[in-house]
Order: sequence, then structure tokens, then C-alpha cells
Amino acid sequence: MAEFLYILTSSSREEGARRMTERKGVAAAATPAAFRVALSQRVYPKSVIVNAGVPMQGAFGAWVIQQPYPEAPDRDMHAAFEIGVVVCGRQERWAEGHRTELVRGDVYLNAAWEPHEWRTLSPGTILLVMHLLPEFLGEETLDGVSWLSLFAARPADRPTVGDGETRQEVLRIARDISLEVERKRRGWLTGVRLGVLRLLFALARGWSRPEAGGGAGARRATGLARISPAMELVESNLGRRVSLGEAAAACALSPSQFSLVFRQTVGVSFGKFALRCRLAYGRHLLVSTDLPLEAIAGELGFVSASHFHHSFVKVYGWTPARYRDQARARALTG
Repeated sequence: MAEFLYILTSSSREEGARRMTERKGVAAAATPAAFRVALSQRVYPKSVIVNAGVPMQGAFGAWVIQQPYPEAPDRDMHAAFEIGVVVCGRQERWAEGHRTELVRGDVYLNAAWEPHEWRTLSPGTILLVMHLLPEFLGEETLDGVSWLSLFAARPADRPTVGDGETRQEVLRIARDISLEVERKRRGWLTGVRLGVLRLLFALARGWSRPEAGGGAGARRATGLARISPAMELVESNLGRRVSLGEAAAACALSPSQFSLVFRQTVGVSFGKFALRCRLAYGRHLLVSTDLPLEAIAGELGFVSASHFHHSFVKVYGWTPARYRDQARARALTG
């Protein structure tokens, strides 16, 4: 099994999870802290490990996985930005209604908390998959454009591998990153960081950006530090709806300023980001507990089970009940 590891390590988030547990008396297995542990042990069914990879080293994790045979579509959503390189084989992916088919040397990008779906199309497909938090690359720019702008663009507008030369360059960079992860020599994490920047630069070099100039990209880079308090506030309070005013105040911005900076930086509105965080926790509760939908809806701060049901379907494409059944079936057969 290929374990995809992601851990939120902020002390403020852990403290928020502890306070929530004490306040609500929630069983330990269903707490936000347990949710983060579950994310740290994410298992992709029907995949086998090729390179043992690394857990999140503060803000980064990488794995090489092989999917031995074609599989039914699977879907996910998580707090990390995701970069994937197809080393061999074919995979089909969807994000925000955009479908693409990837072959050897292709790259895909998924933004934080962006619902995405995939299906392996050929036996033995191998991918290098990387998860990173914004602080891993910080305020780096690619020819004057923030690296965040590649993810903030709509899935249909994101850069792709356009020619054979770039495809070979991508495969060389993927090999270098994989070797750094496997050997873990002194300074390997710096080597990985440079490799990720090389990979993103290779994509950005041939990208016809949907916006002119680098001003918006630079704003995304500087905006990250400004909105981080709001992101941590949401992730520390998964059991309630954090208001726009509350999030803006945490960042010492007016609601209108905050809304603008947040969308420029993350690529979605604050409301959509906050909802996705809560739904990801709800998905965890569906899989890890036997709580009825009414209890899960209450745990997440939804006004009713039907409200949770409707929101879940919009993001995941499945009803909560079906998602729970599918997850348990995979656990039995995976």
C-alpha cells in the first residue's frame, strides 16, 4: 500500500483540537487531532509502494507509487498542494469539472482543498506524487510569477507539458527528486526543494498565463503570510463555521481587503475554503466512526443533516452514505 502522509503540526491547531474535544466530549477517534493522524496515514487503495518516500518533513512529502492494474475512479481533497508526474502508464484525472488524460512525462497540479478525482487506465502505471504546504517554497517566483499562480489558475488553464523536450526534462527532474527522497543524503530536502522549483519552472516557461504580467503572481506570494492566521483559525475550529469577519480580524484586514487577498492567494473564496476544510473532516468521520449523519452534521456545525448532505454531494459527487459504503468496501477488499 502506498501511504500518503500529511500532518498539520501548528501548535495553535493542536490546541484548538484539544479545546474542542474537551468542550464537546467527542470520542478520541473522532476528534480533529485524530483527523490529522488519519490524514498522516492516507492509503490509496490498489497501489503498491515503489519508493518508501518520506512523511511530511514540516511542509513536504513525496512518494513513488505503482498502480498494478486499472481501477475505478477515486476522489480526494486535502490541505496540501499536490504535484504529480506520470513516470509510466496512463491516468485520467478530473478537477473542478475539467478532465485530462495523462501519459508518461505529463504533470498535474492540484490546489489546496481542491476536490479531485483520478482513474488509472493502464496496468503498472507509476507516479511521483508530492504534497507541499505553501511555506515549503515560500515567496519564490518563476520568471517574475509566483509559483502559487500555477495552482490558483483554473484547472483548465494550468500549465501542461507541451513538447517532447520539456517532457524529457520533466522525467529527468522527477528522477532526481526520487533519488533525493530515496537516498536522503545530507541536504536532501534542499535538493528536493530545488527539484520542485525546477519542475514548476519547466511548466511555467511554456505557459500562456490567463493573466498578463507578474503583478498578480507577486501579490499571491506576499498575500500568503497575510492570510495564514485565517487558514489556521479554520483548521483549528473544524466544528463550527468561521465567519468572514472573524477571519479578516485574525489577519488584521477589513472583510473586503481580506476577501480580495484570500482569493488572489488561494484561488477560491474564503467561504469555499472553509467549507472544504469542514467537509474533509466530515469525510473522516464518515469513514472512521459509526456516527449517524445527524451527529456528524452537528459536529461540523451544519444546521441540519440535509445541509451537510447537500454540501457533501456538491464537493465529492457522492452522497455521504454512499461514500461511507464505498470506503468500507475498499477497506475490506484493498
